[in-house]
Amino acid sequence: MRNLRLLKRGLVKSLQDPFQEVEEKPPYLQRIMKKPEPEIRYAMFFTPRSGSSRLTDICDQSGVLSKPGEIFNWNFMPGIAAHYGARDMATYIDVIARDRNTNGVFGCQQTYMHILAGFRSAGKWRAAVKPTHYFWLYREDIVAQAVSISRMRQTRIGHANSVSQGQQETAEREFTYRQDSILGIIEFIQFMEAGSEAFFRRTSTRPMRLSYERVSELSADEVVAVLAGGLGIEPSGAAAITERHSKMTGSKASEFTARFRRENPRFMKKIDRARRTMIARLDDMPVS
Repeated sequence: MRNLRLLKRGLVKSLQDPFQEVEEKPPYLQRIMKKPEPEIRYAMFFTPRSGSSRLTDICDQSGVLSKPGEIFNWNFMPGIAAHYGARDMATYIDVIARDRNTNGVFGCQQTYMHILAGFRSAGKWRAAVKPTHYFWLYREDIVAQAVSISRMRQTRIGHANSVSQGQQETAEREFTYRQDSILGIIEFIQFMEAGSEAFFRRTSTRPMRLSYERVSELSADEVVAVLAGGLGIEPSGAAAITERHSKMTGSKASEFTARFRRENPRFMKKIDRARRTMIARLDDMPVS
């Protein structure tokens, strides 16, 4: 965990200002700023490979849950800022909230590391974004999550719907077991989880908790109903949704997950203990 703290320090010092090369677009920016501010602002915390892409796609299609993309992902911010001509963080947040306002609702997704990179602290992020509602999406099986990330890093494939069946089969053959990589990924995920949980405790925030495993069992319409319920709005006006996400084929992921747990019992005992309360709180998650 000490290495992760050093990573955090290095990250927030090394990133460049995403607005420094943005050119002004006064007419376009002013036109967007005439749109109304959203009444509801929700923030969905998540960790990688927890099903956030599927939720984003469902929200986008619904027409009632905004377009909760990763607007604070440092890789995407320069391009988004350039699109709007936003040259500082306050303008960036304001214009996106207005442009993605759907019937009074605005949403955004972020990991704990996105927040540290852009704002240095979750408190500063909260003051700038001013969320009214929170969701917290994570996986119950952190080893399977880490194995999924390891596979994505090795194969460069993130989603089954973006490649052919043949490409999936090739990726499955090339996917190898890398214990040290999986261990490091688990520590990184748990670091983000702990940071998110600490933020919720400090701010007395009770997010609606969602897990990859339980959300995967819900249909798209049920997901819309759950999220809309968490925001206190009616999902009746939602558009028809087409499911576009599916799981990668192959058995190696489950085999590697079981192998890692079998070969690292002491490490997993520590991790499972640290996550016990967080997992137990998922019992409050509505089922539809």
